[in-house]
Amino acid sequence: MLKKLILSAVALASVSFTQAQQVNLLWSTDSGMGSTSNSLARGSEGQIFKLSLVPTFSGGISLIPKITVHNKELKETNQQSISIADKETKSSGILTTKDHLYFFTNMYDKKLKSTGFYCQALDINSFKNKGENTNLISLAADKEAQQPIFKYQLSADSTKLLVTGAPNDRSGTGKYYLGVYNEAMKKLWDKTIDLPNKGKDMVVLNESITNDGRVVLLVKHFDKGTPNEHITQGGKKLPAYSTKLLWFDKGETTQKELPLNTGDRFIHSIALAKEEKNELTLFGLYQQKPEGNINGYAVFKVTDNKAETTNTGEFAATLLQSMEKDEQGSNNKKDGGLSPYFKFVKMETRENGDRDFLLEFTKGRLTPTGFTVGSDPRASSRPSALIFVHGNIIDINIKANGEKLITRIPKSQDVADLDHVSSFNTLVYKDKLLVFYNDASDNLKQDIASKPKKTNFGIGGRKLLGSVDANLAMAIIDAQGNVSRKIIIDRKQTPLIPAVNASIKMSANQLAFYAINGRKELIGLLEVK
Repeated sequence: MLKKLILSAVALASVSFTQAQQVNLLWSTDSGMGSTSNSLARGSEGQIFKLSLVPTFSGGISLIPKITVHNKELKETNQQSISIADKETKSSGILTTKDHLYFFTNMYDKKLKSTGFYCQALDINSFKNKGENTNLISLAADKEAQQPIFKYQLSADSTKLLVTGAPNDRSGTGKYYLGVYNEAMKKLWDKTIDLPNKGKDMVVLNESITNDGRVVLLVKHFDKGTPNEHITQGGKKLPAYSTKLLWFDKGETTQKELPLNTGDRFIHSIALAKEEKNELTLFGLYQQKPEGNINGYAVFKVTDNKAETTNTGEFAATLLQSMEKDEQGSNNKKDGGLSPYFKFVKMETRENGDRDFLLEFTKGRLTPTGFTVGSDPRASSRPSALIFVHGNIIDINIKANGEKLITRIPKSQDVADLDHVSSFNTLVYKDKLLVFYNDASDNLKQDIASKPKKTNFGIGGRKLLGSVDANLAMAIIDAQGNVSRKIIIDRKQTPLIPAVNASIKMSANQLAFYAINGRKELIGLLEVK
C-alpha cells in the first residue's frame, strides 16, 4: 500500500505562491532495513534504482550490494543482490543510460600493487550479469592507503560517459587516465597523460565531458619557473601559474589549450557549470592572497577557439558581516571574503533567464570516539570518526541585464560517516529558485539573519538514542532576491529524514530520494506544481 502525503490545507498554504504552487510528496512502503550506503539512479518510464550496501555477518562482517527498483507509482518491482567474485572488491555505484544498467567497482591488487576500475553490465530487468566484469583501467598504487581516485560522469545529454583515474598522493605526478564511452559502454577513445605533462607542472582542478565526446580539463599550469603558488614582483604577490582549459579529443595527439584571463588573482577553484549549443559556461572563485579567503567570482564563456570573461564580482560587506558572525567567512578589511571551505556546487537557469550559481561551505574533520571493540584495543578499534560539515548556501543570481543579487541561506549541519542527509538540492519554479535541505526546528523559527545553530544528524542520519531533530525545509528565492523558508516535512508529524544529498532529478519539477525512518528506509518523490 502506498502512503501518499499531500500536505494538509494549513501546510499547503505555507508552500503556496501567488501562482497556487503546490508541493506533493509520494512515499513507498518500507524499503527494507537501513544500509551503510545508498545511491540512486533514474531509469526509463520514471523508474528509480537504488543501490544499497547491506551488511551480512556470515563468515565475518561484509557488505553485499543490492539493487531495488521502484516504478513511477513507487511500487517496488524488483530486488536483487549483485554477485561479486572477490571479497576485496568495493562498490563505486550504479549507472543507468537508456536501457542499460552498469555496476562499477574497484579492487586493489596487493601483488601487482595496482588498483583496477571495473564495469559489470547487468540485465536491466533481472539484474543478472551480462558478460564479463570488464577492467576499464588499472593504475599503480604502491600503498593500499594511497589508491588512485576513479570517477565517472555523464555528459549533459547523457550520451557520453567519462571515466577518470588520478593519482592520490597529491604530488602532482603519476598517470592521469581519461576514457570516453557511449551509453552502451563502447569505448570511443582513451588517453593516459603523464603528470607533469610534457615537462610542465600542472594541477588538475576539474574535469568534464561535452556532448560531442571531448574532455575538458581545467588546470593550473605552473609556468613561472617555481612550484610555489606565487612569485613576487614589485613587492606584490602574483600567481606563479596560468589558469587554462585543455581540450582532449579522439584522434588528436596533442591537446588544445585556451588561457583563462584571471588577471593577478589567485584561482581558488573552477568548474564547468553548463554546456549549451556548443558553448561552455565556466564558474570560478578567486582569492586576492594565496591561501586567503574567497574574495570574488568570475564567469567565463568558452567556444571552440575563444574564452572570455562575461561576469566578475566581489562579496558585499553586509554579506561578509553575516558570514563572519556565522564563522564561515571574514569581514576583515585586508582579506574580507568567504571561507576557503566554500565550493561551487551547481548552476540553475530560471524560466526568466536568470542564472543561479550556488556555493556551499563544506569541510570534513576527525573527532575522537574513544570506541574500541574486543579485549585488545589494537585488534579492532575506531579511535576517531569522520564528521562532514555542511554550512551556509550562497546563491549568486545573475540576470540577463547583468544585475547581480547574492543571497545567503544559513545552515550548520554535522553528520558522521555518510553525508547523504546534509547539503541541499534545487528545483526551478518559474522565476523562483527552490532550495531543499534538512534543518532543525529552532533554526527555521528564528530570523534568517541569525547565526544558525548546529544540527547534528548522528551517524548518517541515525542516532543510537532518540531521533534527529530536523525537518525537510524549502527555501524560496524570488526574482528580487527575497528569501522565505517553509517546512515541507515536519518531523513531529512524519518522522522521516530525507537523504537530500543523494537525491536525483527525475524531471524539471521532481526530486527522488530515499528517507530514513528509524532503522528502515522509504523511497520518496517530491513534485512541485
